[in-house]
Amino acid sequence: MVKIVHTADFHLGIGFNEFESSQLINEVRLNDLIKNFEVIKNFTITNKADFLIIAGDVFHHPRPSLKILNEFSRILGEILNNEIDVIITLGNHDTAKIYERLSVLKSFKNLNIKNLHIFDEAKYEIIESKNTNEKIKIIGLPYPLFHYLYSFDFISKFEDKLNELIIHGENYDHLVVVGHLYVEGGIIGSERKIEAVREIPIPRKIFEREEIELVCLGHLHTPQNIGDKIFYSGSIERMDFSEENEEKNFLFIELKDRIHYERIKLNTRPMKTIPAKGYINILNSLNPEQDIINFLDKENIEKDSILRIILMLSKNQKKPSINILDKYLKEKRKVLAYKIEFLRKEEENIADLTKKTNLEELLTEYLTKKYKDNELVKRVKEEAIRIIQENED
Repeated sequence: MVKIVHTADFHLGIGFNEFESSQLINEVRLNDLIKNFEVIKNFTITNKADFLIIAGDVFHHPRPSLKILNEFSRILGEILNNEIDVIITLGNHDTAKIYERLSVLKSFKNLNIKNLHIFDEAKYEIIESKNTNEKIKIIGLPYPLFHYLYSFDFISKFEDKLNELIIHGENYDHLVVVGHLYVEGGIIGSERKIEAVREIPIPRKIFEREEIELVCLGHLHTPQNIGDKIFYSGSIERMDFSEENEEKNFLFIELKDRIHYERIKLNTRPMKTIPAKGYINILNSLNPEQDIINFLDKENIEKDSILRIILMLSKNQKKPSINILDKYLKEKRKVLAYKIEFLRKEEENIADLTKKTNLEELLTEYLTKKYKDNELVKRVKEEAIRIIQENED
């Protein structure tokens, strides 16, 4: 049987620039990604895989740093030294958005390294399995060029090109399609903020034709299957808070008479939004820092987490002291990093207030906003109503 390890969307170099000490955090984040690439490498070598497929977005930017290049090439070299064929398609992040599709990965291609197959254009290669001597036809489909992607006849052009690649070439035992694409029916994760929402999804029926045995895709970060033979491995780490509840993994696939696959779990850094729904209400709080800490004390926060904390303030309310919260989060809760998002509640004007059904209702609302002590609110309201009633009499 042919053994394939399928992964994608490393996004080496992605950062959290909106956080305090973002440079330090980004270094840790890169180490997290490299660590999981090492896990995939070790699994690939230990299980004597025929192919490692990386379906796009190796890098988060077309021009990665020297450190990123050194780490990637080091791990890649170890895999290639074990006579494993590595298949890489270009993604939308690791390709410059110009006609020439400039990419650092093209430099690797120009070296003509044995067993390294980089698809910077739609094409096919027939590669012989080292373990079984079976011939595998790989059709590589990089992220489409913009002028194709947004043209009115993109789908028909795409299907014509795929048909052409399927028809041409010598005999083979298995046909595998590798691409960085958005296929109809796919669940969109953090990529919703980038190209995916503007793209025309490729109809899944295009890939469900009998000749195609397996489709290994990147681009959508949520691990998922579409039908019986279309697989997204998902990203190797949580890329932002839209993915905080997702488990990350890569695929180990065996091809024989049918597809047998297993998702191998990756350990990822915990990310958490607090609260999970809504916000922490500190409207007109007399001690907002302590109110926030009291709320956070009840939360399960894993060590070295990345947090997003959402607070609700009144329109002109002063922000709480970050120094106090920073000390609590870093020293007591041992979080790696956090960011605070502030929501502002618009104050009601006089016209809005006069719409209240009665004076008692208005008074109750005012007092509960002003004071936290329920007993005090009750006594003040009772006394105020008594005085009003005496004057009315």
